[in-house]
Amino acid sequence: MRAFAFCLTTVVVLVACRDARSRSSRSRAGADTAAAGADAPPAPTDSGAAADSLEADEATVTAFLDALARGAPPASSPFDLMAAHFTNIDSLTPYISDSGFVRYDINGDTTEHVTVAHLRSQIRSKSGRAYESFAHLGYMYSQPNAEDSKLAFTRSPGLVVVNVGKWYRLTFHRERGHLKLARLEFLDVGD
Repeated sequence: MRAFAFCLTTVVVLVACRDARSRSSRSRAGADTAAAGADAPPAPTDSGAAADSLEADEATVTAFLDALARGAPPASSPFDLMAAHFTNIDSLTPYISDSGFVRYDINGDTTEHVTVAHLRSQIRSKSGRAYESFAHLGYMYSQPNAEDSKLAFTRSPGLVVVNVGKWYRLTFHRERGHLKLARLEFLDVGD
């Protein structure tokens, strides 16, 4: 059973390791579809097996990251928080747990709980730690360098953990059939 779980995890990681260049261009080109509701999480299905499928989980996570990448500073420039522009807040909130999420930063060992209302406020004011994390996460995900943007998925019942390069670990849990962000961890030790 352990060998099967290891093989399954390996397959998931291999499937998730995509060419960042195509993902970046896809996320930038998909900005027109955001207004049409393309950023909404996939609808839950009647079948528990279908709702738990690898493809559906990957699609939900990449849709969330694509929404972040659309609002992030351009990948072709050095990171500049002031260049971030999350114009459609509602494209992000469907991916956040109803109770909010925990934001952790290894630098300074800071942990905070961020509610959806608090996140909305930070995005509107373009300030705050959660806003900075979302802008930087979207920026790193859109990098053409696979080392920075490679996705590695790990699944367990009710949870999906996604590493974005060496930078971030995201934990999603299921709420009413949808994957929702419950924890965002910044893992890179700053200089």
